[in-house]
Amino acid sequence: MKNKVKITALTLALIVSMASIVGCSNNSSTSAEASVSSNSSIESSIESSIGESSVSESSAEISSETTSATESSVSSNSSAVDPVVEERSYSDEEKYKPQPTKFSDYSYYPAVNGYEYSGNTSKVTIPSEFTKCPGFYYDNNVKEIIVPETVTKIPKRTFSGCKKLEKLVILNPDCEIEGGILPKDSLINIYCYFRSDKTIPKQRLFGLQGCGKAFNALGSRYNGKNFDKYMHDLAEESYE
Repeated sequence: MKNKVKITALTLALIVSMASIVGCSNNSSTSAEASVSSNSSIESSIESSIGESSVSESSAEISSETTSATESSVSSNSSAVDPVVEERSYSDEEKYKPQPTKFSDYSYYPAVNGYEYSGNTSKVTIPSEFTKCPGFYYDNNVKEIIVPETVTKIPKRTFSGCKKLEKLVILNPDCEIEGGILPKDSLINIYCYFRSDKTIPKQRLFGLQGCGKAFNALGSRYNGKNFDKYMHDLAEESYE
């Protein structure tokens, strides 16, 4: 009887011991699975982060390319003096109002696609970006204007508001000059090249190529003695 009890006790102890071993094994397996699951989650998070970073970089590259393309498109319009104001859209009301430009003394009028002087200095040198001379239509204090060689056209009435103008310098000998560019009945000193090649003409009143355009546009008030007094050949004398 005692032997049976001992055997039963040993058997129970063995079963408990095995159960404990199995439990530890299950716990290890569960921990291992949890660890694997955690690692997988971390890897997935890292991959997601990398993917988002790549998308962000791609978006930045696309944005940069778009900006560059836009800037290239604007800068490619070489005929625009100030592309920012010339190429934007305007309401019907805005079209007839002066728009500020990159030149502090010049405004842009969308309705006529033209520029106008709006400063208040006595001596004006027109910026070389202009190919058509901006207008000086309203009364101002300008006494001297220098038109750069880049300007190829001076439209009618361009200087009609310059009632105090004393000197006009036209550096492009082939500039197209329309009639009536000065205030009515004015006589001012005109400095320009009498010939397109900027050489001194052999005869004072013949073969005037460059200055001929200015002379014809200015009219009869510059004939005779007035021509000698007010017309100055830049090939012979400086305007400064």
